[in-house]
Amino acid sequence: MTVMNPQLQSVLDRLERVKQTGSGYSAQCPAHDDNRNSLSISIGDDGRVLLHCFAECSVDAVCAGIELGKKDLFGPKSPSSQRREVAHYNYTDESGNLLFQKVRYEPKDFLCRVPDGAGGWAYKLNGVRCVLYRLPDVIKSPVVFVCEGEKDCDLLAQHGYTATCNYDGAGKNGKKWKSEYNPFFTNKAVFILPDNDGPGRKHTATIYEGLKDIATDCRIVELPGLPDKGDASYWFANGGTVEQFNLLLTDAPEGLPESFAFTESTDSTVKPHQPFPVDCIPEPGQTLIRNIAESVNVDISFPAAAYLAVCAGLIGASRKVQIKRGWYEPSIIWAAIIGRPSSGKTPAIDTIIEPLKSIEKRKIEAFEAELKTYENEKAAQKKDDPQLIKPVCKRTVISDTTTEALCLRLKENPQGLLLYRDELAGWIGSFNQYKKSGSDEAHFLSIWSGKAVRVDRKTDEQFLYIENPNLSIVGGIQPGILRRKLRGEHLDNGLAQRFLYVFPDVRVRGWTDAAIDGGVIQQVQMIYERLLNLMSENEPENQLVRLSSDAQNIIRNYCNILAIEIDTAKDVTAEALGKLPGYLARIALVLHELKNAETWLSDSEKAHYITPETMNEAAKITNWFKDESIRVFDYFSDDSSSESGGLQNPVHKQIETWLGNRINDNPELAETLQAEAEEKNFSWVYVQKIAKDIGIKKVKSREHGGKYVWSV
Repeated sequence: MTVMNPQLQSVLDRLERVKQTGSGYSAQCPAHDDNRNSLSISIGDDGRVLLHCFAECSVDAVCAGIELGKKDLFGPKSPSSQRREVAHYNYTDESGNLLFQKVRYEPKDFLCRVPDGAGGWAYKLNGVRCVLYRLPDVIKSPVVFVCEGEKDCDLLAQHGYTATCNYDGAGKNGKKWKSEYNPFFTNKAVFILPDNDGPGRKHTATIYEGLKDIATDCRIVELPGLPDKGDASYWFANGGTVEQFNLLLTDAPEGLPESFAFTESTDSTVKPHQPFPVDCIPEPGQTLIRNIAESVNVDISFPAAAYLAVCAGLIGASRKVQIKRGWYEPSIIWAAIIGRPSSGKTPAIDTIIEPLKSIEKRKIEAFEAELKTYENEKAAQKKDDPQLIKPVCKRTVISDTTTEALCLRLKENPQGLLLYRDELAGWIGSFNQYKKSGSDEAHFLSIWSGKAVRVDRKTDEQFLYIENPNLSIVGGIQPGILRRKLRGEHLDNGLAQRFLYVFPDVRVRGWTDAAIDGGVIQQVQMIYERLLNLMSENEPENQLVRLSSDAQNIIRNYCNILAIEIDTAKDVTAEALGKLPGYLARIALVLHELKNAETWLSDSEKAHYITPETMNEAAKITNWFKDESIRVFDYFSDDSSSESGGLQNPVHKQIETWLGNRINDNPELAETLQAEAEEKNFSWVYVQKIAKDIGIKKVKSREHGGKYVWSV
């Protein structure tokens, strides 16, 4: 192995198990008993040899292990001999005890010297480990704000607040905050201002966990209206005032929001949330979706996914798409919109469904008139007259949860139905509620595929047989509940993999002046009515929609490319990806019928063939849902590398068992549990998420002097 730098060559010659890597070299660390290559060696921009042990060995320990001196690392002149001390500052607490000494050199380096507890100094170079921005102000102030960058700190200082941040921002995984910073915040009120992105939320969670038990108060302040990666400086620069800021401080909730506890996978195959391709949605639906996103202040994927599911439900059994001979797909879409409470899930879906209300009202009025006629005729009926058929109230949207009630509605409405639950957890929780053995999931799995179902009725000991069931589903669900509900058997039987998921990044919803155009609501209502009129009561059989030859080529290529991803995906993710070719055809069918409804082409030959343009638009939407599914199932997966995943992995089960045995009926101090968790090498953030899932809560206890305790 040839190394051009003589200092680097000198270091490598003294190490064992040296291997070349993309960024430099790795080797066995001489400072601890380890057979792995835990030591990283590289050359810095200034020519220094950089050493880092992933087992947290100090550089001094590594150097001592191979009898390495400064000349080996830095050459004939060490950095200290090139610097000139120009000033030093002592920082003390209120009692005059020395906290640390900062020494400034020319031309630009500085050194922090912290008492090591043994009468000496622990040197920390260039602020990498111990320097908190504006630390002297932090020490003096009873109220401190923690930001992610110096720019935000300086801006808050201009408004009269004391703010600080750690060196080098949040980092990719939010791990830049060090535990040695925490004591500076003892008995202070702390407000944390996160940047609006994944690393910012992880960084915030790390800070909160370190300070919540030592600060008199510790709260997270989410600034409304921040774009992706937005921060406090953006908020103030775009109209935020000190008065509004103070109100946000007053209203800041206690505790760590669930969204901040979620940790995204670091797997490079998992893409971040992308903007929904709303341009692929035909008008006037596209305009309504944009209106809702702006007026409700939600991610545009919320109303977009809901619109596709609603339209699929309205088309229902009137149409079916033929991909090739023997392969047919129904107009059925199940959409789950994931978001924490008050994320705008319900108002977004409600507004998509709003144009259906007047249609439903007319159906109810017609039913009431028919029922009145029926009752009058029945009252006048003679004994030998033919038996009258009692009218049925036609429905479009339902919220029934039991399988028997749902199948009765499907029997009464052959075109199909839309099941809307603002919280899907209630629907999932109702499965097999009155049964000794499970069968509800099996019925829903068949319904998703459009296959016939038979349900035994307890009320009259009869059975319902629906030959061509059609049910689309749309609803919202919270991330934590989703992890708890769609687990175990729901993953094993494939129920979870049949949903299309929407899981945008958390956003703070503030006031917006945007409003929904009433004219667009009326236009969409007309589209809805045309979709509902696709099936004639006299001709309940569905009509086939076929693919043009070019459109068929698109889905053929899509299947071939997707097969490679499925082959390398994790099991639960692979099963979800396996549903996408069918969903591609279903989404193409919905887009096709929306275009027909807009131009009213239902009787033309063109109305029964999906074009390549429509298929390409459907492919863009399906690929978007594919990326969301990968993100969601990485969150679920048993073998996920993400802490937030692995619902059934051994570590998850081990923590769940430990917590259950440790807490039982006896409250335990949070600080005691945290210490024990760290001894077991359990992530404290992960432990808290599991505790919440199994019903363990953290509360302040008077009996323990106001400290936090955990109890069932």
